Amino acid sequence: MENEPDGSEAQDAAEARPLAPITCARCGFINPADGAYCSRCSMALTLPAAVEGEKTREHTDQLMSELLADPEAEHERADQGYARRCDDRSV
Repeated sequence: MENEPDGSEAQDAAEARPLAPITCARCGFINPADGAYCSRCSMALTLPAAVEGEKTREHTDQLMSELLADPEAEHERADQGYARRCDDRSV
């Protein structure tokens, strides 16, 4: 039993190994070991990055839903669209 590594020895061995690059599952690009997102296609490479991205997307969706439901914001969007169309005609 003396030859069996305990948890701390296994952890020390894992920390002593150099970090390996991360290959993106989507595009196959080889990214640095400390990357959270793919440098080529922006896919999350780690679970924390994926969770953070999902929370951000949910928050953005909620804000957009609120904005689209606001009648005052709808009026403003219509005014901006009209002004943009007028600007396009004057060029």
